[in-house]
Amino acid sequence: MEQIPVIKNPKKEFSSWRGFFVSRPLVAASSSHFKDPEGWKRIKVSQFTFLKSFKTVFLKTFQGAVDCYVHDVDGNSMIPWKIKESNIQISEAFQSTDGRYFIEAQTGSHDCVLHDDPESSVNGQWFYMESAHSFQHLRGDMSLVDTGDYDSNEFSEVIFQVHAYNYDGYVLYTKRFKEKAEMGWEYH
Repeated sequence: MEQIPVIKNPKKEFSSWRGFFVSRPLVAASSSHFKDPEGWKRIKVSQFTFLKSFKTVFLKTFQGAVDCYVHDVDGNSMIPWKIKESNIQISEAFQSTDGRYFIEAQTGSHDCVLHDDPESSVNGQWFYMESAHSFQHLRGDMSLVDTGDYDSNEFSEVIFQVHAYNYDGYVLYTKRFKEKAEMGWEYH
């Protein structure tokens, strides 16, 4: 009997509502469906050259939709705080061979939650960038699992693991993030 492949998760990039996974999720594919025609590669955050326009989009996306707080000096109470452009940081960046990006952003160590989902942080929000002036907010609470053309349609699919309050699952984006399929489960 063959062993199932296992890749450890030492950085604790992959988690669930119930805690961190010991191993990272893997994608199983047949040998004819493993190419990545769009050539997505992780890049250094410093190589993302559209930071100024992205920060404007980030602020517009969450303006009026979040509550942000910073702890006081004693760490006991929370003081209301507003996201500033200087607080927005790119934590992950990926680029295709034709210059498109998908990126993960955060507001540093500040505690910001969405009005309509107080269990969801503004940190760890993913965006897709088609061009310098075309950004699409995907969602938060995700970790990238893999990219590849799993259905031989000449587009790379991008698979994320989703980990939110009382919800875990996976989302697959395809056709340059125009379509998606999501599968998940709740714990109670």
